[in-house]
Amino acid sequence: MTRFTESGIPHPWQLSQWQRLLTQWHRQRLAHAYLVCGESGLGKEALVRAFCDLLFCESPQSDHACGLCHSCIVAAGGQHPDLRIVKSEEGSKVLKIDQIRELAMFAEKTPHTATRKVVILSQAERLHPAGANALLKTLEEPPGDTVIFLLTDKPGSLLPTIRSRCQRLLFARPDIDVSRQWLQQASGVDSVDAAIAAAAGQPLPALALLQGEENGQQGEILDAFDGLLRREVSPVALAEKYRKEHSVLVVEQLALASSILLKYLLTGREGLLIGPRMHSLADWFATRRSLVLLRKLSELHDESQIARDQLERFTPNSQLLLESLFHRWATLGKL
Repeated sequence: MTRFTESGIPHPWQLSQWQRLLTQWHRQRLAHAYLVCGESGLGKEALVRAFCDLLFCESPQSDHACGLCHSCIVAAGGQHPDLRIVKSEEGSKVLKIDQIRELAMFAEKTPHTATRKVVILSQAERLHPAGANALLKTLEEPPGDTVIFLLTDKPGSLLPTIRSRCQRLLFARPDIDVSRQWLQQASGVDSVDAAIAAAAGQPLPALALLQGEENGQQGEILDAFDGLLRREVSPVALAEKYRKEHSVLVVEQLALASSILLKYLLTGREGLLIGPRMHSLADWFATRRSLVLLRKLSELHDESQIARDQLERFTPNSQLLLESLFHRWATLGKL
């Protein structure tokens, strides 16, 4: 997980949310529950975790955790006895009712070492309907010494009764100038607009692109896409490889690659291309540019976005879903 800067200072697009939490904490007016929402790539969970570190810290410094005391060390590893992080289990697309019941029991307990307990519920949109109703009971009668953070990219997916019982902490995509300045300082690269465009304006994914994470798993996926186009890899075999693990990442990369390539083919802007693999794919598409190819690429981009949402929210047959997308990508090589 991407945390704050080494100095402990929030990112520039997080300052208002951080200050709001600090003010409520100093005035002893923390809410019992917060709905932390906004699109991905903005570091929502990082801010919440940093605030938890501060709440548990034995020697806070200038409104930031010291990072050195015993509480800071165990909190950073997610092992603090007064911290509970709830996520969907591996292989599951839902937060199960048993997880929410356990959360409720934790909230009722007396804090071990801190003055309050904290619950972080990640991807709250994955709540099972029964789990959502169980959580609602806890929110309706909240323990006074527990703060619950519900994190979600899709607040509209939650029950209105849950949303109404939480204070909303909304994160918005920063202005391009803010992202540009922050990325230049964080990466040491002067030309960052291509990364911003490639990451759809989300600064943290843009930084990952600039820092060369394409050379890892993302690079392997782009190599696989190249192999599909050149008929070196079959859609069925590739779907089998990724169906159990990394299916969401693969579909995200397909959506991102199709978006970048479509923009490049329409504008000819070389600056949109980050890394040698994207340049290689762009060169391949440029030699086959046609109206049919542009239309098919646009359709594939839309379908991959829909598929990503299905994988995140439901439990579809990932083998068939990936096969379909990979087959459509591979057919672009025949146009």
